Amino acid sequence: MAVHGKQTKIFVNGRHLSTEFDSFELQMTADTAEKSAFQNTSKTFNPGQKTATLSADGFFEVAATAADKILSDAIGVSTIWCVFPEGDAITKRGYGIVGIDNAHKVMTTKDDNARITAACQSNTAETIISLLPLSTKTASGSGTANDNGAATTDGGSAYIHATAITGTVEVKLEHSADNNTWADLVSFTNVSAIGAERKAITGTINQYTRATYTLGAGESITMQISLHRN
Repeated sequence: MAVHGKQTKIFVNGRHLSTEFDSFELQMTADTAEKSAFQNTSKTFNPGQKTATLSADGFFEVAATAADKILSDAIGVSTIWCVFPEGDAITKRGYGIVGIDNAHKVMTTKDDNARITAACQSNTAETIISLLPLSTKTASGSGTANDNGAATTDGGSAYIHATAITGTVEVKLEHSADNNTWADLVSFTNVSAIGAERKAITGTINQYTRATYTLGAGESITMQISLHRN
């Protein structure tokens, strides 16, 4: 079923920037080295190095928390993007990108909105599913369990974007073989500031996964969490 682009959500370095962009493109490519020889009836190739390039077009805003300020400051710096074409409801699929922001452009004309374009070059672009939609938590708890249908054995990665924080909050992913007995899968660095993190996961990821968070009195966090399985 076709998906309308208006549902897209974009997170960059712990900022929810969906309302500041109206176009996004991600291209993933792999080098191919031809190894065709005499007597081959068709060309053959060896796969080479992979890369991913993203670009996002949107609107110039003057706020210090707006996309223009965040992304112009990030030129030449490692940046974490998570993009969800269907929105970030639990189990919705998107892409996690860790790369270097390598271009930023500001455009104005006399008869249109001022606009920006940002670009990022990456060697890490992977499919993710949302485990915890963007939401505010004020007490300890766990998100809804996601059923993958089976365990996977080759690791993966976890993403968090914390868009607001009061205090210092422990956030981790847990996994389970039966949706009853849970064990720690990966822990994020304790969150005490707006930002994002990608954590690598090795080994088996059981069939069921969920986000878990621990908050003290007066603490709160607004966050989005995603998982990639290799």
